[in-house]
Amino acid sequence: MTNHDSANVRALFADLGVELPPGGPNLPARCFADAEAHQNGDRRPSASVNVDTGAWICHGCGASGGAYDAAVALGRSPADAMALLKRHGLASDGTRRKAAKPQPERPPAPLPNESTIAQWQAALRTNQPVLDRIYELKGIKREVLDACGVGWGTSRAGTEKRFQLLIRDCNGKLVNVVSYVPNGDPKALALKGRPRDLFPAPETIDGIFSRIGGEPIASTESAWIVEGESDALSMLSLDLPAISVPGTGSVKGFRRQAHRFRRFKRVNLLLDCDAPGRKAAEEIAAALFAEGIEVRVLDLDSSRTDGYDIGDLLGEAVQEGDAAIAAARTMLQRMAGEAPVWTPRGVPPATPVSSSSIAPRTSWPAPLGHAAYVGLAGEIIHAIEPETEADPAALLALLLAAFGNACGRGPGWYVGGTFHATNLFLAIVGDTSSGRKGTGWDAIRPIFDLADATWTRERVQSGLSSGEGLIHAVRDANVKEVPVKENGRPTGEYISEIEDVGVQDKRLLAREGEFASVLRVMRRDGNTLSATIRNLWDSGNVRTLTKGKPEAATGALVSIVGDVTPDELRRELDDTSAANGFANRFLFVAARRSKSLPFGGKPVALKALAERVKLALKAASVLTEVEFDAEARAIWPAEYERLTRGTPGLLGAVTGRAAPQVRRLATIYALMDCSGVVKASHLRAALELWRYCFDSARYVFGTRLGDNIADRLLDALREAPQGMTRSDMRDVLGGKVPGERIATALELLAESGLAESVRETTGGRPAERWHASAVEEREERVGKPQLTGLSYVSYVSSTPSTHAASRGGSDSSRAPSHVDEERAA
Repeated sequence: MTNHDSANVRALFADLGVELPPGGPNLPARCFADAEAHQNGDRRPSASVNVDTGAWICHGCGASGGAYDAAVALGRSPADAMALLKRHGLASDGTRRKAAKPQPERPPAPLPNESTIAQWQAALRTNQPVLDRIYELKGIKREVLDACGVGWGTSRAGTEKRFQLLIRDCNGKLVNVVSYVPNGDPKALALKGRPRDLFPAPETIDGIFSRIGGEPIASTESAWIVEGESDALSMLSLDLPAISVPGTGSVKGFRRQAHRFRRFKRVNLLLDCDAPGRKAAEEIAAALFAEGIEVRVLDLDSSRTDGYDIGDLLGEAVQEGDAAIAAARTMLQRMAGEAPVWTPRGVPPATPVSSSSIAPRTSWPAPLGHAAYVGLAGEIIHAIEPETEADPAALLALLLAAFGNACGRGPGWYVGGTFHATNLFLAIVGDTSSGRKGTGWDAIRPIFDLADATWTRERVQSGLSSGEGLIHAVRDANVKEVPVKENGRPTGEYISEIEDVGVQDKRLLAREGEFASVLRVMRRDGNTLSATIRNLWDSGNVRTLTKGKPEAATGALVSIVGDVTPDELRRELDDTSAANGFANRFLFVAARRSKSLPFGGKPVALKALAERVKLALKAASVLTEVEFDAEARAIWPAEYERLTRGTPGLLGAVTGRAAPQVRRLATIYALMDCSGVVKASHLRAALELWRYCFDSARYVFGTRLGDNIADRLLDALREAPQGMTRSDMRDVLGGKVPGERIATALELLAESGLAESVRETTGGRPAERWHASAVEEREERVGKPQLTGLSYVSYVSSTPSTHAASRGGSDSSRAPSHVDEERAA
């Protein structure tokens, strides 16, 4: 490589923001090529630059190159990079930089096997000097290292012996190993070519916390986010549940991980005391806020800029003794309690509403955000909502269900070999008088009376009572072979004769004003309605197996809209319907009166809107596959992972088809806009409507687990503030439930964070007493919370760029007026 004047090389790197110390020729510098591979933003430099040649190499992540590559890595365009080299005399005008020879893609470094991991862990357990040293420096306890599976040895990331931190994903799968040593250079080395994930995984924090003897973490309690794996270990040593981000360089990718913190009611951010740490805290806070999580940003010492962190604080406390350690923990808890709730600039302080943590049963869903009212669907709701008492969320869901059925079985998408159409099943859930469930359909139907009168007149029916009756409503023609006769004798030939012409229009929307009666009918012995409904959601093909007169339906498109009260739904939806997939094919939509109109609303001019619906139905009739566009495709993978993550209890059973439900909603949004592809605005709208449906299901089913014994015990524990022994439980259950069955139910309650046990000292054997979790008791006392804050998608869509894109330049995506009034209140 050509030698240059070292002053020119220094000047070039200074222009790039890389300050090189005096000396030479090889000088240390922070890695500027792959910051995500380093801890703490590579504060202790991992790279070196040769000031004679401009060549550089990072000894941590393996990146390397020349001065031109450095300029490109730091964000300069190829042309700007070459101009910069020329300006500093490192390239001449008459020569072109020779194209770099393409390097073969290196495979990721191999992961250690279980035998190696076991050797590391055994080596650490027997190395008392190392255990003492890490406690003195960072306050990390041995039991925390054991609980997190930390070992001691060498890995391919380095040759010296270091702490080996196992990085696992949400499923416990090993994805990387970070070799760590306090005050090392560098402190942390990850395996090359492999991702740095959160440590420990938020999904595993309960198990880790229990192994170190901490108190159980309720699903709605707080967690901490710190910077660097060692800081998480320090926090865990204080009995504070903490998860680390790898470093400030990894923050850009945190938005894809933020949904994993939805199980916590509050997250406290405690990053390093330096400019990168404080900037990263703001970016992480924004990502968590967008997920509906309450966030508080803490600063250990606002006057410091040297990267001081919780590990440093705890190391100092260790030197002072146990009292100082306890004081440090108390200080952190006090800081978290006194810190204000973080909100974006321009947004008034509020408590966001989480869409995934299990809230009290009395919690009404937060209003739909702006993003749900996108395109033609948003314009229609905006037009009719002021003149009806119906809930706007129910109006929107009914509109989409009606359009999805009226457009027929043409448009949809394939997953594997299975075709998904646009039929929706809705359960509008509200009180008998104040729910205004029927009012919603009365407001939507006139639009389709104008757009497709045949459909509303002939294909909107009611009276679900049996699977055979439902099939008959969309049946195929029945053709039988009749023998040909001459002079009364068969000739041996047959002719086809139509016995039943069947139903030509295969669309059907079953409108059930008393959906509870349908649920009761399904429980009758021999009734096939549940199985038929499930098959018709999955496909349009179903048949009866009766001997006398079998019927079949092919290519049918059946949608269901039922009205039901919360008590009826909880009472009539049996465990089998919840477990066999019947319930999770429905979208549950909580509905209540949105306003008081004692004299009714004014007539709404629907003709122009109906003409647009008619045009959209015509456009949809010629479509088949409706795929995502590029922007929606980029959003979907992370959302798919979030939607397919399991939720415990009965709530998880009735919301277990989140991903296909969202895709159906997004497809209908797109079809209403005469679009042959699902755009990002359609997907965001579908996600926001699903959020409301999820919260509605949570409102109805609350913390029910779907296990009869567990649910009965939980109700009893809530009524027993003094707690219950197992003997008490047997009495409550009538003395007929085996002890093993009670133990299984208690284990389920404990795993779900709904109940906890304590050991009581007695004169003899310690007694075990169970209590409803503190969170449950507090929620029961507080009752229904006030609805404040913004939902995830409404916050995202309220930013100028996203909001404008979702509106397409119109005002249709703004939420109905009463939603804004409710938020203001």
